[in-house]
Amino acid sequence: MPSPNCLVNSASTLNGVNVTAASSYTIALQDNAGVTSWSLTCLNTDDALVAATITGGLTFNYTAYTATGTAPAAGSALLFKSVVNGGKTNGVADPSLTTTFAVFILTGTGFRVGAFNEFLEGSAAFGWLTKFNALVRNCMTSSASAGAGITYNTGAYSIVAADSSIQVNAHSIQLNPAYAALLGGATAAATASTLAERDGSGNCSFAGLTVATATCTSNVLIEGQLTVFGALAANSTLAVSGNTSLFGSVTLGGGSGVLGLANRATAPTTNPVGGGVLYAEAGALKWRGSSGTVTTLAAA
Repeated sequence: MPSPNCLVNSASTLNGVNVTAASSYTIALQDNAGVTSWSLTCLNTDDALVAATITGGLTFNYTAYTATGTAPAAGSALLFKSVVNGGKTNGVADPSLTTTFAVFILTGTGFRVGAFNEFLEGSAAFGWLTKFNALVRNCMTSSASAGAGITYNTGAYSIVAADSSIQVNAHSIQLNPAYAALLGGATAAATASTLAERDGSGNCSFAGLTVATATCTSNVLIEGQLTVFGALAANSTLAVSGNTSLFGSVTLGGGSGVLGLANRATAPTTNPVGGGVLYAEAGALKWRGSSGTVTTLAAA
């Protein structure tokens, strides 16, 4: 016996079919045996659409008994009527040749909306109850509240920036561009007004280092130039409670709380001004004064 029952995207329409917003969907007769004619119209929609517009947007193939359309936006409902053989058997109206079914485009939160004059198309067993009960079961059970860093006012949650480092936009949160630029410009080079960043070997360069009081409880290794007393502010202190090696790696003979000087790479060739130069050479401690005299203070 001819049947008006349809499939949507090859799925049964018994309890309605969900399709994706803006996607192409195809309605087809489930079985075209004994069918000599077929009509498909959109009877009703939700409150935001027009049924005639939905029908007018369908492309029919009356040989294959299919109709193709483009789904509307999320939160839509379409109620269709399918009729085969003009709805009549031997010229007499036959209700079995007419059926209705629904196509739903879910809301962003996964709920179905209703179409005008919808009865059991969304659920053959419970009809509209499935829509209402889903909303009731998923509604908030207590008044809204906001946690730390969030405010709530008349149904809207807002992010509150703790300080100027965070920038809150209408639809996003981002690091303040000035802070982002500062982070992005971090370098291992001795570059002015930039953040310091270790390179791949763990090194970082500084044009200078000024401290009021420096305390280190572990060993200190200084391989570059170190200016003592003149570089520190008056009455400040550089305190190192561990061993200290200057200018390079030198073994400290098992000592603790001792100062090691690595052998000089190049001996001074000009006279220092305003003081003298202390250095180690082949293990001996030497001093070159401002007049150019080199004195061995301790033999190797």
